[in-house]
Amino acid sequence: MDRWACVSIPALPLQFTLVQRPDWKAYPVAIISRDAPNGEVLWINKRAARSGVRKGLRYAVALELEPSLRANVVSGTALSRQVKRIEEVLHTFTPEVECSEEIPGVFWLNATGLTSVYGAIAKWGKQIVAALKESGYQATVAVGFTRFGTYAIATARKGVTVFRNRAEELQAVQEIELRSLSLPSDLLETLSMLGVETIGGFIALPADGLRKRFGDTAYSLHRWASGDMWDPLQPKRREPVSYHRVEFERPENDASRLYATISSVLQPLIQEASARGEAVREVRWVMLLDIGERRSESVKPATPSVNERQIGDLVRLRLESLKLDAGVDELLISVLTAPTQAGQTSLLTVRQKRDLAAANRALARLRAEFGEDAVVRACLEDRQLPEARYRWEPIDKARFPKPLYASDLSLVRRVYTKPQPIRQASVVTKIAGPYVISGGWWYVSPESGEGVHREYYFVLTAYGAILWVYYDRANQQWYAQGEVA
Repeated sequence: MDRWACVSIPALPLQFTLVQRPDWKAYPVAIISRDAPNGEVLWINKRAARSGVRKGLRYAVALELEPSLRANVVSGTALSRQVKRIEEVLHTFTPEVECSEEIPGVFWLNATGLTSVYGAIAKWGKQIVAALKESGYQATVAVGFTRFGTYAIATARKGVTVFRNRAEELQAVQEIELRSLSLPSDLLETLSMLGVETIGGFIALPADGLRKRFGDTAYSLHRWASGDMWDPLQPKRREPVSYHRVEFERPENDASRLYATISSVLQPLIQEASARGEAVREVRWVMLLDIGERRSESVKPATPSVNERQIGDLVRLRLESLKLDAGVDELLISVLTAPTQAGQTSLLTVRQKRDLAAANRALARLRAEFGEDAVVRACLEDRQLPEARYRWEPIDKARFPKPLYASDLSLVRRVYTKPQPIRQASVVTKIAGPYVISGGWWYVSPESGEGVHREYYFVLTAYGAILWVYYDRANQQWYAQGEVA
């Protein structure tokens, strides 16, 4: 491979949290290992850093330094799912993408031979940055000739950097400060005491002595930076993809005409897949707008399919839901396929009372019209406050319920998305409680900035409704957390 590219999304778990909670952007924010006083601070934003919060601190210490600190725990499952989504975005720019297993948010790409498609390679890099920004992420791109060189530059610089030759890349890498890399703080402090501040100074150290004094982490980094340890690009194997490019004579923004264009391209692609014994599992299209921006969309049938009408309906629903800011100059349409499963082409089917296939087709239509996050399920979280004990997770397929046997039946609590202040008193005929939830001194309420102390009650109103309410001592206010069915 002639050209490497590295895409770096700094502090990916932190950026992911701010994508999910945009209202936190005005506050100090930290990502912690677990929601407990001794949880470790893993990532912080600039506002938290200005308050003295540092990586490696305990959550309780960080709260003492900044009482208004917002903290979140990002699970490995949620992070892996987001990495896959980012990989899919990057795959629209190059077929070979490798995700770093050790450093979240670092990706290496094959940048060879792309000038014939994008013109200047810097333009390709800028389009990657713009596409990730559409997804809510700030990223940097470095295009060069080595794995470590592109990683170091992408981590240390902003925007897009392109090197013309290896010598230019090597010179730039040697000047980078070590603190820009993801290195243990104690290693950085020791090297700084020895006057080693840059990668060039680090490479000049003897490798054997480095290993004896600082261990395997420093030794491996030295081998990587000096070029003694070299690995080829290791992209994950992907499903077969068929591409087709369409250029319009004039910018097109009519949904029906865009659908007709995509539909005419899909028909032969689906037929080719069927002839290979494969079915379409996803249809993607990238729209290059006449204002220079890119817009990426995709739809997935409920199961890999060769039904042209079913797939076409999903494309039509997505196009009709779009609001384009400008006309489309160019379309890049791709089809991802998978081997046809036994039974997909069978003429004989057993009709069941509850048709999961029909349910999944309905869910696919909802996702096509309202977006991938339109169909979700609630997943339990090990958190303290009731509104934080679950999260919404997208689902791909419907499944039959598997109820658990319970000897004692309990009434269902309907939890409000956000606790609602009780402004008007109701006549209460019966009350049970209090059931106290106290976050202690380490937990701060995002609303009041003070410690959490809630006194929960179940109240039966004169109208027969059973409400789940609490009194918040910090705000001196009654709230309705939900109701009991």
